[in-house]
Amino acid sequence: MPPGKQIISFGPNEADVSRILSETASGKHFSYEDSEVIKDYILEQFEQWKKGNLLVNTQNIEQFSRRNLSKKLAEILG
Repeated sequence: MPPGKQIISFGPNEADVSRILSETASGKHFSYEDSEVIKDYILEQFEQWKKGNLLVNTQNIEQFSRRNLSKKLAEILG
């Protein structure tokens, strides 16, 4: 995940990415039909960016870094 950037994803509500974005507070997931909600979210993020208030919590994102994911895979493969 790119550090400091909000992620917007689209797909079924039960997608894993929805849970990951929520847990890491690194973006938002939308269903394809949520066009009005998507528009409102993008406009709100843009306004926050213009004010310099667009902050991304990167604390929980580190668990998804290539280094950590490779380490977990190596542990599984033994």
